[in-house]
Amino acid sequence: MLRPETISQVKRVNHGIVRYPGGLRADEDDWEQVLAAKDWMVDTDEFLEWCKQTGVRAMFTANFGSGTPEKAAKWVDHTNNKKKPM
Repeated sequence: MLRPETISQVKRVNHGIVRYPGGLRADEDDWEQVLAAKDWMVDTDEFLEWCKQTGVRAMFTANFGSGTPEKAAKWVDHTNNKKKPM
């Protein structure tokens, strides 16, 4: 996803919105743990930077499986106030 050729391909397709995380990850991931791990998984900050580079808008899927409303609210604060998405 973060590779330069992927960025150019996404720009050509001109997606309006891209959901994060996609698929089954949405109800399993703890966004803070993924952010702290700095491993192979694309974290929130990397995704937001990718959105800026590709010109797409971010749509976040809150963890409804193992998450809490408080955790989701903290994520909203992080994305809207600390990282300033498109």
